[in-house]
Amino acid sequence: MTSEDLTKELLEDRIKFKLYAAERHLMKLKEIEKVHNSILKDRINAEMEIDCFFAQTIGAKDSLLIHINEKLNLGIPIEDVNLESINAKIKRTDKQPVLDELNKLSSKPKSWLYLLNNLRNHSMHRSMLLKHVSVGIFENSNTRYSHTSKPKVSFLINSLNGNKVTMDKTVTEYLEESLDRMKNLIKRIRKKDLLLA
Repeated sequence: MTSEDLTKELLEDRIKFKLYAAERHLMKLKEIEKVHNSILKDRINAEMEIDCFFAQTIGAKDSLLIHINEKLNLGIPIEDVNLESINAKIKRTDKQPVLDELNKLSSKPKSWLYLLNNLRNHSMHRSMLLKHVSVGIFENSNTRYSHTSKPKVSFLINSLNGNKVTMDKTVTEYLEESLDRMKNLIKRIRKKDLLLA
């Protein structure tokens, strides 16, 4: 795909644009990690990239809802489009299965989407990084001891479990997994109806 084709595709499909933007913010976060050996060493820029990542990733889901409203001719004013309003309108049609998976994920407090949405909401108001210093490694080689320490590893704060560490993955691992999950969810939803492709 040429850069012109990509530009055209991204400008014509807001969902793809949002996913592409989220991917770019994740790449910038990985660059910070690579340059500094820890995102905590450039925390301001890391926090900005995390905020933008969340906004774009959740924005892709919101753009999907607007896309569903338009393509299925539900007639909901754009400022009122959300999962609840789409559900209310779509129940009257044969298109209900389109939202089954999204409804399940959005209502389950332990689902990846529920957590991602919660993290995005909290990132708008406070710092999301919780630092963790890895324990040094001691090596024994013929009674000589050497000490090597790993770089600081960072995790996200999870307000759903009392502001403790969200998961056992690093920030970049978690965000990459979340982006892949969102891409796949959107792809599955769009495949359920030819009008959404």
